[in-house]
Amino acid sequence: TELFKLTRKSPEISLGQIEVQKYSAFLANMVVPTNLNLMQVRPLRGNALIVCEPQLVFTIIDTLFGGNGKLRTRIEGRDFSATEQRIIQQIVVGFQTAFRDGWDGVYPLDLDFVRAEMQTQFARIATPSEIVVSMRYLIEFGDATGAIHLCIPYGTLEPIREILCSTLSTDQISSEKQAWVKKLSQQLQEAELQLDAELA
Repeated sequence: TELFKLTRKSPEISLGQIEVQKYSAFLANMVVPTNLNLMQVRPLRGNALIVCEPQLVFTIIDTLFGGNGKLRTRIEGRDFSATEQRIIQQIVVGFQTAFRDGWDGVYPLDLDFVRAEMQTQFARIATPSEIVVSMRYLIEFGDATGAIHLCIPYGTLEPIREILCSTLSTDQISSEKQAWVKKLSQQLQEAELQLDAELA
């Protein structure tokens, strides 16, 4: 929905494999230079990383200016332009909104933007040997594709591990489900039953 608001085109979004790996292994798979956005994970402690692959950025920019999303632009050896940075900022804001909405029924998590970097050595959210949880979202605009990566240190998610591993508890039932349970309970109490009794 957020990408449609930005581009006025409906992308196909698919979630890749969720990986638990060392932070150094995550960084080794990144295209350099790329767009790295440090985000503070509230109300938990620690930072996360939103990575917008250059191909996704250029696909969206080409789409915005009337292209088919297949523009090939070289990023090596230069920073993103002011226009490209503004588009990236809008992508990240949309991702923040989707992230917050997605976590709403599980735990109230939010991402606050800290700063953007292009080199991995300046975007340290964990030590190289620390374990992180990473997700890759593949985004397709027709034949053009790109990806957004989300990386969160395992230590940041540790305080809510029990919530993530446990089954849905009463406290986690949404207001809609609570209303449904109340209505079902009321209807069961009002149901008419035929009883047959044998007197000794």
